Amino acid sequence: MVVRGRDANGRSFTITCVIDDINTLKASAREKGATRAASAASRGESPELADIIEYFKYIEGALDDGFEFGGGRRSPSGDNPEPEADRIAIWPPEPVLPPTEGTGGNDISGKYYYYWLDRMLRVFNTKKPNVPPVTSEGVPDDEPEETIEPEEKSPKPPREWVEALKRVESIEQKFKNLSLSLKQANCVYPTAILTHLMLLSIRTSNSEKVTDADVLMDSPSNISSRMIKVLFADRSNGQGITDYSIAELCHKKYKVPIYKQFAEDILTAFTELILAKADGFPINSWLKFKSLCEDHFNVFISAHESIWERYIRHFPWHERGVSESSFSKALEQLKQKKWAIHPGYIAAKEIIDSVRDKRGLDETLLDNQNRESIKQFTNRIDRNLLPYIRVSRFQRFCVAQDCRNKYIIQAELGGLEHIKPAICGHCGSALIPDILFDIIEAHHG
Repeated sequence: MVVRGRDANGRSFTITCVIDDINTLKASAREKGATRAASAASRGESPELADIIEYFKYIEGALDDGFEFGGGRRSPSGDNPEPEADRIAIWPPEPVLPPTEGTGGNDISGKYYYYWLDRMLRVFNTKKPNVPPVTSEGVPDDEPEETIEPEEKSPKPPREWVEALKRVESIEQKFKNLSLSLKQANCVYPTAILTHLMLLSIRTSNSEKVTDADVLMDSPSNISSRMIKVLFADRSNGQGITDYSIAELCHKKYKVPIYKQFAEDILTAFTELILAKADGFPINSWLKFKSLCEDHFNVFISAHESIWERYIRHFPWHERGVSESSFSKALEQLKQKKWAIHPGYIAAKEIIDSVRDKRGLDETLLDNQNRESIKQFTNRIDRNLLPYIRVSRFQRFCVAQDCRNKYIIQAELGGLEHIKPAICGHCGSALIPDILFDIIEAHHG
């Protein structure tokens, strides 16, 4: 770029400079602030407060508006392309073009979310690994050991953390209430990942600066739990109406896949819960994740090196002395958490198998089902009536055609929400949540 002008004394001047990133030069103040925040986090620094605010405002705006793809999704090359179900979805799904003036695939009302979200993701994916604090170990004998006065730790969380947490809570609420259009579905995974990566980065960069960072800020495992909950926990609104998790809605309504890179971020978060021995492992969320990427799950979880690199990049792994070996063991423990150990799956499979095999029920496998209801179920089989029905796990009423209480809410059917079968106390029909029914059918026909 060449700038010509005159100085205060009227003398003409010419300045020539090289611009290696014209897109940043043309970016809005919010886009610049958001990318500055991501860049600072990638260097292991705590971003400026103003940039943190712009970062989270940008994510909120992206989640409100979403973005469309322009039809340029990458397709496999060669004479024998893989079937759709066999393809591993890679982010970005189509080329990311710099923003241009006027209309275009990346121009969404002047907000180029696809371009800038991808750019921030790339920044986080090139973040240098977190390293343990510097010590005097390994100083040669002939060199004087430099005495480093330990920095006094703060007794309260930094302002950057307080502001970031407030913004994250607002975004999490937005996810909870999202009605979800196609544009928003395209935006779910990048915004969820970026939201919690920033919170985790601020926590990690202040590990040595705050007294008891796990208490005054939050533990890395709790931050991981937040991200998992946002994506995979069932959602309920102020009226008490429960709906599918945001990840399930993305898959069911719009066929938005879990891209490989995001699957690795999610696997890193779940592995952190194993390493931290966190109470109440979210088994339902884990099994939903496995189901949503079932075709490629083994490929994703086998990417050990890539997942480990993500872990040491974002987590203060040295605080607990996590090694690559212990990380591998935790990942293997995670891999062993299958549907076969889920109480709801065990009960649903026993109900279906007992009918198919024409044998009695093993009531010990039914997870405390009411004995009277079990008798009703057995009578139903004896009368050659349809014994079980696939239902949405969010309904609390029976839908059997012959049930006298059909469509009337029954409190005892609330277990469906927790992915467990329930037996109608009026007609004896076994109501099996859709996710369990589909898994059993897929595995056993």
